[in-house]
Amino acid sequence: MSDQTHHAGAGVQGNSAARVTNVDPYDVPTTLATGKVIFGWALVGIPLLYGVITTLSKVGQLFG
Repeated sequence: MSDQTHHAGAGVQGNSAARVTNVDPYDVPTTLATGKVIFGWALVGIPLLYGVITTLSKVGQLFG
């Protein structure tokens, strides 16, 4: 076995990490700031719920 084939790629220093195979490209680790999500849904959800209830009560008065 020649020295060149035995040490093939030994001089490459760009990527010394182990190669990972069979990785799903859509399996991306995500972290959500739960407090921000809850606060955002509260800011949107409360007025939306109020609007739906108001609209349904006015429709009920109109047709009831």
